[in-house]
Parts: sequence; structure tokens; C-alpha cells
Amino acid sequence: MSGKRFLMQRGKLMKYKRAILFELNKGALHPIDREEIIRLISVTDDIADYAKAWSRRAVLYSPNKLPPEIGSKLCTMASKALDAANLIKLAIEALPSDPSKALELADKIESIEEEVDDIRHGLFDDILKFCDTSKPSLCILAKELMDSIENATDKCENVGDLIRRLAVLSS
Repeated sequence: MSGKRFLMQRGKLMKYKRAILFELNKGALHPIDREEIIRLISVTDDIADYAKAWSRRAVLYSPNKLPPEIGSKLCTMASKALDAANLIKLAIEALPSDPSKALELADKIESIEEEVDDIRHGLFDDILKFCDTSKPSLCILAKELMDSIENATDKCENVGDLIRRLAVLSS
């Protein structure tokens, strides 16, 4: 997804967030339910913030500045983070009608987060080796990019945990 397209999607997300918060303010739901939904919105917003950060950092690299093994692992991490975000969408859609499906999807989100942690572990070693021979600014940027993607995926897991809680409350 291009940076421009990503920012357009982020703008849509902000509109949805405001609309949901406006509806919650009407008080139709129990306060505990409202609190859980607000927390869900807040953590989902954190995912978008980290994705925005990693997309901006990625633009700072030209294709030839990172070794292929680092670029490939970063792309894999980013792809998995997007997979987790797509599963979040499906899980939220499943919550009202099929809480069991939402729980199953939350488990998949958690598995993806664990995969990203494993990739990050090996990638961190690659980045340290890269830092031995590169400019400090590129070294810092590579680590920041890795951390932003990993943080987004951690937040996806947090949303998965909230989905679990909402699924249990709705059963």
C-alpha cells in the first residue's frame, strides 16, 4: 500500500472512530460495555499510529541501502502485521453473531504476533551486524522500522485480547 493510500485509509479510520465514540456517548450500552469498546478503539488506533510510523520510516530508505536479508525480513514482518489487522476486522465483524469465531480469530492473531517476535529475534542480529558497517543514521532507522512493525503487531495481540473479553461477555 502506498503512503498516500495508507493515509487515506487512516483518515477513514479516524472518521469511523469519531462516529463510534459519538454513538457511545448516547448511552445506549452498559458503561462496562462502553469502556471495553472505547479501549478497543484506542488500541486499534495505536496500531494505525505504529503502521503510519513504519510506513514513514520505510520511505526514508532507498532500495539499495538495506541488505536484502534485512529488507526481506522487514517485509515479512509488515505483511504479517497487516494479516493480523485483517483478522481483527474479521473478528470484530464476527463478535455480534458468532463469538466463537471471534475467539478463533483472536487465537490466530496471537499466533501471528508470536511469529513476528521470532522473526524480530533473528532480524535484530542481522541489524546489529549491519550496524557494524553502516552509517549510524541508517542503523537507527533500521531498528526503528523493525520496532514500529513489532509494536504494531503487539498492539494487534492486545486487540485480540480485548476481542476475547468482548466475546466472553457477549456469550
